[in-house]
Amino acid sequence: DAMVHTSGHGYSGELLFLYNAARPRNAMPVHGEWRHMRANRQLAIDTGVNPDNTVLAQNGVVVDLVNGKASVVGQVPVGNLYVDGVTMGDVGAEELEDRTAMSEGGLISVTVVIDNRTGRPLEDPQVQARGFSDASKDMMRQVTELVDNVMLDLSGQGENDPYRMAQSLRRKVAKFVKDKWKREPFIVPTVVPMTSEVVEELDPEDHVPSL
Repeated sequence: DAMVHTSGHGYSGELLFLYNAARPRNAMPVHGEWRHMRANRQLAIDTGVNPDNTVLAQNGVVVDLVNGKASVVGQVPVGNLYVDGVTMGDVGAEELEDRTAMSEGGLISVTVVIDNRTGRPLEDPQVQARGFSDASKDMMRQVTELVDNVMLDLSGQGENDPYRMAQSLRRKVAKFVKDKWKREPFIVPTVVPMTSEVVEELDPEDHVPSL
């Protein structure tokens, strides 16, 4: 309540007082930088603890206390554990990079329906943005034109593989937005292969994924 902050580490004089009061037979400094723990260990030795009974251990080091003597006996693998909601350890560096990209640059979703034989777009591309202001509507119109041109170029080259077309869209859109507006959004391209006959029978809202 008084907005007072105090260190969580004891001063050397306080540690000396505790060692002299407790007179331990073993000492193992914890929680601090390596130089702090070494200094702590020396304080224990200065108060009479046998140097052989003072242990310096980092995270993962296994220390046993047997017959009144503490000693290092092994090592176990340790590291940082990321807690994501109710799960633990399932989020890797790639997922964290994606989240960082979305938080800093926003997200652009591109959906294109193509003829599965020719690779040509069967309708106008659908471009949606998240994390952009209303003033970015002109940007999205230009991105839509770019997507349309890229898809026509790819189909003209005989490309009809949805995965390769999506990856090409990702690279082209990312470069275009970065060069023109100095932003690096997370790009989510989706290429949906269909036959022209099926597209004519479906309502457009039935098959174009949206966020």
